[in-house]
Amino acid sequence: MGIGAICHTVNPRLFPEQIAWVVNHAQDRIVITDITFVAVRSRSQPRCHVSGVMVVLTASAYAGDVVENAIAYEDWIAAI
Repeated sequence: MGIGAICHTVNPRLFPEQIAWVVNHAQDRIVITDITFVAVRSRSQPRCHVSGVMVVLTASAYAGDVVENAIAYEDWIAAI
């Protein structure tokens, strides 16, 4: 028995269109990214159709500043 989730990685060296295809094809509902890849993620963001939450591995004070509508990892875990 499990939660039915699958964890997959996205290569940050891909073009934004390719990243969007991977995210959309997998029907991602949660995207967890390191703060160092926020620039890569934001370039592909307009093409991605993530229905859930964007989690950034950073302190709470910085999450909203780096990505709009993002939540810091520690805040996300505390809310679960």
